[in-house]
Amino acid sequence: PRSTLFPYTTLFRSTQTGNYTRIGNVVYFSFTLICTPTFTTASGTAEITGLPFTVNASLGQSIGVCVSAGFVTYTGSIALAPIVATTEIFISNYASATSLTNLTTTNFTTAQQFEVIGSGFYFV
Repeated sequence: PRSTLFPYTTLFRSTQTGNYTRIGNVVYFSFTLICTPTFTTASGTAEITGLPFTVNASLGQSIGVCVSAGFVTYTGSIALAPIVATTEIFISNYASATSLTNLTTTNFTTAQQFEVIGSGFYFV
């Protein structure tokens, strides 16, 4: 996968790797992204684009896990949510069992390096 974390935002990537394996109609993926975002007035959701196959709209979403280090603020845990009928994943925050929101530019500190490591699966 390639990263387009926020629309219209400049990212200085120092590391960007990703792997996938497709078995039947399931794609298993993993990635590492280390970068330094620079933005002042930009806004948008945190997402990874460029999945190798389109997420199946009929089978619903599958959730992946994500670990973050560095200047990312959130409460609870971070999860990956593939977006149906696209090749994109939202980076989301589970603040509680009933509260899921997508991370946005407000969760990241501009000009501070952070690392996101994720893995999961989705149906094609």
